Amino acid sequence: MAATMTHDDPATSADLVLRPPRRPSDPRATRWWLTQALVTVLPPVLVLVLLAWLIPPARPWLLLSAAIIGVPGTAYAIVMPPWRYRVHRWESTENAVFTRAGWVRCVSSGGSRR
Repeated sequence: MAATMTHDDPATSADLVLRPPRRPSDPRATRWWLTQALVTVLPPVLVLVLLAWLIPPARPWLLLSAAIIGVPGTAYAIVMPPWRYRVHRWESTENAVFTRAGWVRCVSSGGSRR
């Protein structure tokens, strides 16, 4: 997906076409994204399981709530890091920094380094 930008400098007012950036994210970023997902999902699930253990009459509802949060949260934690690694790209040149991000539709952007 190429976007067109017009440079503000009248001396070089030619239209610039953005190409997709070349560099992937650092592979260590996948561990960071996984950690972020787990820190988001695990605390509420653990609290609900602990409450289910402490409050027997409410156990079915608390465990159901934990499952409703935990199952999609686990899927998110498994799928999101490799997906982000495949999609996110960046590149830095003398004139601009180019990035690409997105989940379903990738969006490329570039900005001048003035």
